[in-house]
Amino acid sequence: MSKEIGSPWEITRRGALITVAGTGAALVPAVAAQADPSAPPDDSAEPAQPTPAAQPDDQGVSRTEVRANALSAQGSLAWTAEPFELVALTWTGNADVSLAVRVRTAGTWSEWNVLSADDHSDGAENSSGTQPFWVGDADAVEIADPGTSLPDDLTLVLIHPQDEPATLSRQSDEGTSAPAATTMSTTSNSDSYPPMVTSQPTIGSRAWWGADESIRQNQDGVAYGEVRGGFVHHTATSNDYSYSDVPAIIRSIYRYHVLTRDFYDIGYNFLIDRFGRIWQGAYGGGNRAVIAAHTKYYNSHAFGVGAIGNFQTMTPSSRVIASYRDLFAWKFDIHRIQAATITANYTNSGAEPLPAISAHRDTKATTCPGDRLYSRLDTIRSGVQEVLDDRVKLQLTGHGGSIAGTGSRIRVYWEIAGVGVDGVVRLQRRLSNGSWRDVRDIRVSNGYGTDVVGPHNDIWLRVRAISTSTDGVDTSWPNGISTWHKIRTVGSDDSTILDLSGPKETESRRETDLYISWMSPHGRVDGVVSFQREDTTGWTHVRDVEVVNGRARTQIRPSRRFRYRVRSGDVYSDFSVPFRNSYLYTINVW
Repeated sequence: MSKEIGSPWEITRRGALITVAGTGAALVPAVAAQADPSAPPDDSAEPAQPTPAAQPDDQGVSRTEVRANALSAQGSLAWTAEPFELVALTWTGNADVSLAVRVRTAGTWSEWNVLSADDHSDGAENSSGTQPFWVGDADAVEIADPGTSLPDDLTLVLIHPQDEPATLSRQSDEGTSAPAATTMSTTSNSDSYPPMVTSQPTIGSRAWWGADESIRQNQDGVAYGEVRGGFVHHTATSNDYSYSDVPAIIRSIYRYHVLTRDFYDIGYNFLIDRFGRIWQGAYGGGNRAVIAAHTKYYNSHAFGVGAIGNFQTMTPSSRVIASYRDLFAWKFDIHRIQAATITANYTNSGAEPLPAISAHRDTKATTCPGDRLYSRLDTIRSGVQEVLDDRVKLQLTGHGGSIAGTGSRIRVYWEIAGVGVDGVVRLQRRLSNGSWRDVRDIRVSNGYGTDVVGPHNDIWLRVRAISTSTDGVDTSWPNGISTWHKIRTVGSDDSTILDLSGPKETESRRETDLYISWMSPHGRVDGVVSFQREDTTGWTHVRDVEVVNGRARTQIRPSRRFRYRVRSGDVYSDFSVPFRNSYLYTINVW
């Protein structure tokens, strides 16, 4: 059963957080609907007479009660404060909040900025908040009356600067190098994950932006789900930050999410700054399906990528779009999402099927990720598809059924951008403990190789690239790992099997071989099977296929993802054979 993190049976959060604005017990963050903000006040208006804000706590966060009746009566409220770098507002419940805010830096007041509910959630409805507004260095803040009712426990949250981690590197605005790549360490055997055959883009590690790992609330274990798609976000923070500001911005968002919104971790799986650099967000391994808190109802089935800035007002650079392309292509390849244009079948309660690359606003009435980034979604999709089309494909297939101890032929297909690869792969079989044992090497010529195995029991096989003479093919782990292939065996005391096997993916309308095995404890079966395809109305008979000596082959030219099966029909063998349906076989199409 899929569980959306933060559901009632999985709460392990801290208690009350807000000390100035009443009890404010905040167990799990929730979503408030996006409001259509009214026009902010005149930037030239004189600020309200400020009063002192609450002092920051030992974690560098101050929380000040916003009295709604005073705000309504005076038109605005202002506070002086210890220097702060980020401002936001929080409340409990599912209120519809949107407020104009401005700050004072070096004696000058900024223009007004509208902060709306960010709609970040990990599934429950309790602690809500606005988008975080990163201000760099300010010492006063003013909030304007929106003319609408406000929550009783509305709280002004200021994130104050803390000392930078000693290991943090600083780069000037003129710097052009990307942050150091991270190995994205995981907590379990990476061999249990599908092959990565699209290159990993350079990703700045959490250590590089200075994450304080001690404040994460998932110290007892990171929650993992699965990846069926990804969501494009923006952080809605300011756009005029410098190259060297970015680590501090991410740290501020992290502290806001964890210390005031009570998230387990920063809400995004990844972030992209306006210079095109990619940064790791949530802890737990970039190559894994870490459940973050970015898109309500979809967190456990998707990853979220936040562009740092407000792309309602700024056009994303080509570097930002290229980074979205490279990151989505890499993640899709890891998690075996075959195409950027498919529909993701999200099944959590409250979710609905959406394009595999979608935006936050596709799930909720919100402006995120801003009109100017949202308008580039098709460009991102087409770019991701181009990368996936050009990746190296290494597949192992063949008949999936055999009489125990007899030979069964397997086939290796190896190509890059539609061109067959020449080289050597190593056949491996999976052991009961999950590790892989080498069997022997297979030579691949012009993209094709073959061998015969004789398993005595059910077995999983794969091949691993060893060497190649074809240019542009990476044989290093994990790029050179094939899809897995299972062979089920029938002994004298076993049941009859009818199996349909083939490659896991193929190019649209390419003629593709599928393999039928029909095996009985009495021997290989001769007969006829019905080859069927699943359509919107059910199963449709495609053709009859004659099976000789337990084997048959048939071809398809799929234009999209389909499921197939075979059903047993007439039997020519001189022994009794029970009726069988094969397991369902799914082929993905690029």
